[in-house]
Amino acid sequence: MKGRPHATGPRGELGLTGVAFNVLMARLAKRKWVVYAKRPYREAWHALAYLGRYVHRVGISNSRLLEVADGQVTFRTKGKATATLPEVAFLRRFLLHVLPEQFTKVRHYGLYASPKLLEKAKAHLGDQAIPDLWRKPAPDDGVEDRLIAIVECRDMLCPDCGSMMARKHLPRPRAPPEGTPA
Repeated sequence: MKGRPHATGPRGELGLTGVAFNVLMARLAKRKWVVYAKRPYREAWHALAYLGRYVHRVGISNSRLLEVADGQVTFRTKGKATATLPEVAFLRRFLLHVLPEQFTKVRHYGLYASPKLLEKAKAHLGDQAIPDLWRKPAPDDGVEDRLIAIVECRDMLCPDCGSMMARKHLPRPRAPPEGTPA
């Protein structure tokens, strides 16, 4: 079969070998796949307009920033309400939209290319503005350490063992089957 996936990619991302990989491929082959390919656009600007709605956005636009004063940032939320946060908390939330190294948003190619965006942001903020948020995690840092360092999510840690807690969604309630007393 042409284009058959290999057990490991060029960097070994999948990491499945032998029987585990074959089981995965067998399960995927049994699934019914629905492929929808949209007709090509007649002109390039149609494609640009379509993709622009999805790939050329930032964490928050300037029009939503209402006031920056006394170490507080007031901004309009999506629901048209307003929120006020300390500057550092606002920056921390905003920086959650900055991708890690080696990750690139689509808009950073071609027409919307801006390879020096991070350097420009650092220059505007200054070296002393938010030193902890720009630090690169040490190679031995786990996911928990990185999350705590970035968003201070200590409430997600188990109070007994200190490991990261996982959220489990409960199924939605439903009506009893027909014919059974309620």
